[in-house]
Amino acid sequence: MVRENGKYALADLNLASGRGGEVVGVSDNYAPPEYLRVNPDSSSARGQVYNLGMIAYEMLEGKVPSKEERALGFNPEVLEGMPEGVSSAIRKAVSNKPEDRYETPGEFASTLKPQ
Repeated sequence: MVRENGKYALADLNLASGRGGEVVGVSDNYAPPEYLRVNPDSSSARGQVYNLGMIAYEMLEGKVPSKEERALGFNPEVLEGMPEGVSSAIRKAVSNKPEDRYETPGEFASTLKPQ
């Protein structure tokens, strides 16, 4: 979304559980691997970190990996032309294992702020 001052803002990352426990409100392009498997749990904070990491990856690379790549464990090696700190933050955010990701979206965002 674009604010009145012309700055961009990312809004509404909250996910909801639909009937039967399925998660609704997230595009497959940004869904974490655990959502693509049998027991979805992308409604957790770490699932939202994955969503943000994939959005950041797409913004920098201009593409998202396929659903199959992500379900098998997508791991971006090096983001061309990006500082190592940015590359490593995105790699951690899109880790295949939720426990290896940042605990919260705020923690991920704070690592991307200029020092």
